[in-house]
Formats: sequence, C-alpha cells, structure tokens
Amino acid sequence: MFVIRPMQFNYPQHADDTEQQLIRLNHAIKEGGAQLQALVRNAPGGEVADILSMHEEMLADPELHHAATDAIREGRTAEAGWWEAIETAAHAQEMLADRLLAERAADLRDVGRRVLGVLCDVTLPEPPDHPYILVMDDIGPSDVARLDTSRVRGLLTVRGGATAHSAILARALGIPAVVGAGKSVMALNNASMMILDGERGRVTSQPSEQRLQRAEQQLLDHQQREADAWESRFEVAQTRDGHRVEVAANLGNTAHAADAVERGAEGVGLLRTEFYLWPTPARRI
Repeated sequence: MFVIRPMQFNYPQHADDTEQQLIRLNHAIKEGGAQLQALVRNAPGGEVADILSMHEEMLADPELHHAATDAIREGRTAEAGWWEAIETAAHAQEMLADRLLAERAADLRDVGRRVLGVLCDVTLPEPPDHPYILVMDDIGPSDVARLDTSRVRGLLTVRGGATAHSAILARALGIPAVVGAGKSVMALNNASMMILDGERGRVTSQPSEQRLQRAEQQLLDHQQREADAWESRFEVAQTRDGHRVEVAANLGNTAHAADAVERGAEGVGLLRTEFYLWPTPARRI
C-alpha cells in the first residue's frame, strides 16, 4: 500500500505588506486555475473532467476572492486569508440540508489546498512504480486526475460516504474502494500488504498467506464473471421466470451516452445535473 498523509501547511497568520500579499494570492489563484485546466485536458474519463471543471468554477468564484481579499486587508497573510475564506464557505456548504450538496464542502477544501500548495510550495510525494492500494484522508478529483489507474489497485480513505466524490470517482474508474474507514487507517505503514474488499467494505491488513491466496482466487473469479457479462451485454435481460428488465445507465453528462450503449444500456435511468446546478454567482438555484 501507499499512504499519503495530509499535507502540512506552515505559514504566518499576519503580515503588514498588504499589497504584496494580494499579489501573491492572485498569482497562486492563476497558477491553480492553470493546473486545473491541464488536469481537465488529461482527465481519465468524463466523470473526473466534470468535477474538475466544477473546481474551476469554484476557484473563479468572486465571493471567495472578496472574502480572502478582505481578510488580507485586515492584516492576514495570503495563506491565512485564503484558507479562512475557504473554511467559511466550506462550513456553510456543510450546513445545507441536501446531503449531496453538503458533501461538496470537500471539493471547496480541495480547491483551497491547491492554491495553498502554490503559496507554500508544498507538493505531494511521488507514488511507487508498482501496483498499490492508495490510502489517504480523502481523495478529491485533482488527486484522481494524477493517478496512474494501471497501478492503483484500490482506494482507502479516512473520510467520505457513498455520495462523496471519492466513492463516485472510484466507481467511474472501476477501482475498488472503501471510504470513511476512520482515522486509524492513517497509521498503516507504506509497503505493507493489504486485502481491500470494495463490495463488502472490508480491509484486512497483513493477511496470512492462506487468506491472501483465497482473495486472489476470488479476484480471478470476479474478473471471469466480468468477462462473461461483457460477452452477453446485448442479450435481453430477464428474470428466470421470464420477467423483462430494462437496463438503464446513470450518466454524468450526455457525452457518456455512447459509452453506455456500448456497455449494453437500453436507456438513461439517471442523468446527474449536480454539475450544471452548482450554486455560483452566475448560476444560482
């Protein structure tokens, strides 16, 4: 496994060079925007690109900029003013009654950390060059966009739920995941062995050789079932007693329709409008 512990940002809280702090913040926001644009272009799948595009909108939110600017003019550093604005906005988001929208507070903090990383010159460690299970506090769209999906065998996070982007993105990329596992997972050691069962939401650290072999056989069986399902994807779906069942796809946007048809979908069961209805100053709900 590969454990990425939360980035540590060390910075002073107060500064007396207001204009210089504003220049630093504006530069960091522009750099963060450029990074997001590059990630959108290279995103592994439409679902990831959609969420990263939403991050671009968050980063461009003038209310966020105004709140950070006001804090800086009151004597805060660029880092302190920016994070104060992010935390205020994220807390307001968490208070929303709609659970799905409330969980978007994690996206705000992901955007905030991107700019803070530029200001503090902090970068993530390089992952290993062999297959691994990624362990993080939480995984955001920008983290997913950096993943080499050919090497990541599973995701394990401290926080998150079924509707969190960590879970949504893992499903979109076909990566087994256990989210919301609690703080204890951050005490795991790099390079140690683990079995992660995304279907049952279970993890086994340092499994015995016998249990490891059993898990490897279960994985081979699952891969065979997937291959069999792929071969029969265009067959009529029906129960054993002859009841016809329509197979419909859940789509992140209409661009995914062709892929859904290729996988055997007969219609659309759910089209996610979350990204189109995100409450920004230019688009309120």
